[in-house]
Amino acid sequence: MKKIFFFLGHLPAQMSHGIDLYHKIGGECIVTTKDAKIFCEEKGLKTIMLDDFAEQTILSDCSLLKKTIKFLNEQEGVIFFFDTFKIINNIKSLKKIMLFHGNSLKDQWFEEWKIEYINNCDYITSIGPNWEKVMISKGINEKNIIRIGQTRCDAIINPKENSSSKDIVNGMTNSQGKKIVAYMPTWYGPTSVEIVGKKIIEFISNDYILLFKPHPETPKNIIDEYELLISKKQNIIHVAENRYKGFDLTTLLLISDIFIVGFSSVLIDCLLVNKPIIFASDESSELTINKFEPIKDVFDHCSKLTVKNVNVLNEIIEESSVDTIKWEKSKKNIFFNLNGDSIETLKQFLIKNKLVNE
Repeated sequence: MKKIFFFLGHLPAQMSHGIDLYHKIGGECIVTTKDAKIFCEEKGLKTIMLDDFAEQTILSDCSLLKKTIKFLNEQEGVIFFFDTFKIINNIKSLKKIMLFHGNSLKDQWFEEWKIEYINNCDYITSIGPNWEKVMISKGINEKNIIRIGQTRCDAIINPKENSSSKDIVNGMTNSQGKKIVAYMPTWYGPTSVEIVGKKIIEFISNDYILLFKPHPETPKNIIDEYELLISKKQNIIHVAENRYKGFDLTTLLLISDIFIVGFSSVLIDCLLVNKPIIFASDESSELTINKFEPIKDVFDHCSKLTVKNVNVLNEIIEESSVDTIKWEKSKKNIFFNLNGDSIETLKQFLIKNKLVNE
């Protein structure tokens, strides 16, 4: 019996990149901390925890994961990874598929030490033309690359109505008819969450609803600061992970009217819904074209938000717009399967290569 696993380790939030795939093909999540197990079970995911390693990192000593490794090496089927965990080199019996988490512009994915783990996977998904070009240039084994696209983006491209999420927003005082602004700062790399984000909370007009969704690994002390600021406002919701049933990233993208984002994979997802984007950073020097070259047309068109101009935030929001031609050009450079069938493409690949049961 061939089985399907999703390795999450101590980073269960990465399953947001695979949950739609999970619901389509089934499987079980492999976690290595109690907190990760709770997180997955709250989402209704089948979850296995054989080792509890609370201080784990992606490069932790795998001798502390002996039960997990033994179990996985007794299985037949496939295991998906979203990150370059050291345990990849210890899995021998399952076919290993690197899905990555997000479609980022960052090339930190391809630091020399990560290449070893990526190339130790049997198959490596290519999210789009730019991603594939970068992978090959960084030394990823081209023969193992499969053109899939971004599986989590199928639901963005072909959305289903989710009224419960709209109810959360519409249930707020005087929220009916107001534009919804989604502020989704990253934590890794250039961010806006430490300085500019707090000013966004301060300056956002009551004419808008602001949905605050920080990176899941943003430190607790920073989140606590935001919770305090938000408690003083009537038009801001912190849409924390698992706080509101049915309110996930896909829904946030679909119901929002405008996005404030930074140098992250969420930015790339925003392109798919053809809505205005504002680029934000605590350091104006980080908002340079060299970082955003693959989506140059969109970057050039959009407003930039820094400490220097955050005081005119509302004017920037009001003036933001979309150039459909530029959005389409950037999307074609970033994504394969823009018709929304990445999951089906991957499923058929698994079946054709007899990696799963039909």
